[in-house]
This record gives sequence, C-alpha cells and structure tokens, in this order.
Amino acid sequence: MKFNWKKILTQFGIITTFLVIAFFYCSPVFEVKTLLGHDTESWAYSAKEARDYNKTHDEPTLWTNSMFGGMPTYQITMPKNYNFLGYAQDILQQLPTSVFFIFLYLTCFYIALLCFGVNKWLSAIGSIAFTFASYNFIIIAAGHATKVVAIAYMAPLIGSIYLAFRKNKFIGALLTTIFLSLAIKSNHVQILYYTLFVLLFFGISEFIYAIKEKTVKPFFQTFGILCAAAIIAIGMNATMLLTTYEYSKYTMRGKSNGLTITEAGKQQGLDKDYITQWSYGVDETMTLLIPNYK
Repeated sequence: MKFNWKKILTQFGIITTFLVIAFFYCSPVFEVKTLLGHDTESWAYSAKEARDYNKTHDEPTLWTNSMFGGMPTYQITMPKNYNFLGYAQDILQQLPTSVFFIFLYLTCFYIALLCFGVNKWLSAIGSIAFTFASYNFIIIAAGHATKVVAIAYMAPLIGSIYLAFRKNKFIGALLTTIFLSLAIKSNHVQILYYTLFVLLFFGISEFIYAIKEKTVKPFFQTFGILCAAAIIAIGMNATMLLTTYEYSKYTMRGKSNGLTITEAGKQQGLDKDYITQWSYGVDETMTLLIPNYK
C-alpha cells in the first residue's frame, strides 16, 4: 500500500492551521487566562463534593448531598466508562478549554464537508465560516460546554450518513459509529434530537429516490449497516443513557412525579411556556450569523 504523502501532509497542514487559528483567537490563554462561563461555574459548584470524594476513593460516588435535598450524580459528574472513543477526545481536551472548542468546531465541520465531497480548500474555508457564526461563541461564553461539543459532532454525523448512502456504505458506517458515539457522549440529548430530524428527512428522501431509481435493495443494505453502527454507538453509551432515562422519571420533566400540576389538578411534565422559555424567536434566528441583530 503506497501512501500519498502529499495529500497526507496537506491534510495535516490544514488541521494544524485550525489549531493555530484557535490559539490566535483565544490568545489570552498564553497569559494563563481562562474563560469561565456561568453554566461552567455553576457545574463546578454542584460537582465539587462528588469530585472531592472521588479523588480519595476507588469507587466513584453516584450521589451528592450538595444539590437540593440530595440527588444522583448521573447528570453532574458521573464517570462515562466503556466508551473508548472518548479517550481520543480526552487527549484533545488537554488543550485550553476555549481553544479545544474552536478547534473541534473547525475540524468537525471540515470533516463533514469532505464527506459531502467538497474540495478540501473550500471545506477549510467553509469550516471557518461555520465556526465563526456568532451563536457558536455565545454558547462558549455562556459555558454551555456540552452543547458546544454536541453541535460540533452534529455536522460530521450528518456527513457520515450522507457518505454511507451516496458513496461508501462501510466507511460511512464506520464514521457514523465514531461521531454518533461521541455525540451521545457529549450528553446534550436536545441537540442530538434535532440532528435526528435532519437525518430522518434525509433518509426519507433517499428512500424515495431509491424507489424511483429501483435501488431499494442497496438502500436497505446501507440502512441495515447504519443501524448496526447506531447500536454500537448507543451500546458504548448505555450506562449514561439508561441512568438518564431512569432518573428522568423522578425529575420535573417526568409525567407523573407531582412536581408540576395543571389547573385541573392533573400531573404532567413541563408546560410549553417553560420548555420554550430559552428558544429563539423567528427573527432572532438571524443572530446565528449577525451578532446583536436582535
């Protein structure tokens, strides 16, 4: 097998450029300064008791008394073992946090565009354009760390499934396993939920084209391989997903916990106003591209 060193070095150069851009934009890190978002700070307070305990005990605690009247650490600081792909991310997370976020945005969207068959130079430019959309920096400043990581992995996940259906089902499935596993591990189910809508619509369109072009059998072959990839990715995150599912029944988001009651006295989950309290308005969507538009 002969390596095309020119292509390899070109890709290495592009990735290195992304790292330089991330450090340049976050130059205060050279002065040992840290960007501390509100949500990150709140998490640090809520996780301190459990983290201090885990430093001095072999068996990690799954309970903390520092929040409310006591609660599981499932969504605070529970170890996420058995996802070996997470070790690669752990290496990148040795970078300063803000640098890591920007580098992840750049690299992931670059991979996504390559999956769509875009020229590598245009892919590099496109990844920079995506990364510097204003909303991506707003959530970094707010400390929405899990959302940042989930949005970054959203792009190559979509690209991987496109690659599986349009070009190479095996490479596409392999990449789907990797990016779906990492997207789930980021633990922002809401962003993943929105991503699944995009994938659902894409899958329906591919199925319609398969019927029209009489390629239904290859479609289901690819679909089956992608299902296997999804099972592997979900399996690597089963501990986190199952504990979250179990815990959700006892939170204010549960359907019958007595924490939220309608005027008629019926128990339910959160009402619509609460759910959409932090959602963008229609015209506010322009702030994704134009800072301070709204």
